Order: sequence, then C-alpha cells, then structure tokens
Amino acid sequence: MDDGYQDFYNLAFPILKKYEVPATDFLTTDFIDKRIWLWHDLLNFGLKNTPNTDFTLDGRVFDLTDQLGKIKLKSYLDGVCTSVTTTERDELINQVLKELRVNVRERPTSK
Repeated sequence: MDDGYQDFYNLAFPILKKYEVPATDFLTTDFIDKRIWLWHDLLNFGLKNTPNTDFTLDGRVFDLTDQLGKIKLKSYLDGVCTSVTTTERDELINQVLKELRVNVRERPTSK
C-alpha cells in the first residue's frame, strides 16, 4: 500500500487503526539504512539544492526561484517518471540532476 516513509506511520496508520482497516506498508530497507536513494528523493534533493533559477523540460519553463515552481516541476517529473520504464526513468533523473547542476552523493543525505 505504501512506500515506507515516516508519513505513513504518522498520518495514515492512526486512521487505519481507528477504523480497523488492514494495510501493508512496504519498507525499503536499503533506503532506511541509507544505502540507496529512492528516485523521489533524488529529485527532491536536486530541486532543494540547485543553484538554477529556472528549468526547461519538454518546452515548458519552470521557475525555480520559489517553492511553487519547484512543486510544479516535481509534479511534472513524477508524471513522466511513472509513465516510462525504470531505465528511462533513471536516465531522465540523471539528466535532470546534471542540468540542475547538483552533485549527488552515492549514499543518501538530508542536505
């Protein structure tokens, strides 16, 4: 049902428990142990740390000077990433991070 992020426990679990709804939460142990990045987190990290003020993708220009512009780009990228193969998604994310001019450490970091 879920991806194992903390918000499942904080937000969804109390409601599911209250109404006695069974659920499954899939935990990515390598992510929890900070051995791998999840693609959502790579994009979030890139958008948080880019020095760029804008980003162009598929003829659309996204303003990165404010949070709303970053949210719009992230939403657009999420849609693209979920509609292509894993290989295409990973290639796209690598290209986006390169164009955002963000160096990503091999292991996840919060900064």
